[in-house]
Amino acid sequence: KIPWIYASVDEWYGQVGILENLDFFNIQTKKTKGQLPPMVNLVGSIASMLGLKTLIGEKKEILYYIDFKDDLEIKKFTF
Repeated sequence: KIPWIYASVDEWYGQVGILENLDFFNIQTKKTKGQLPPMVNLVGSIASMLGLKTLIGEKKEILYYIDFKDDLEIKKFTF
């Protein structure tokens, strides 16, 4: 029952989350694209914050989707 802190970056998009149930992931093989360093920094910072919240007992299953393509938009999903 140890939660998994998930973080990924693909060009202008990022995902960060705390997950316990991984059954809903749709695994696909895709060609790797470039990553923007500022997006990697942002996703890493959010993942670090969620990790700290997990350590102090404030964990919830949550997923953030970050879209930096046109304008910064962060969507939050809870389970």
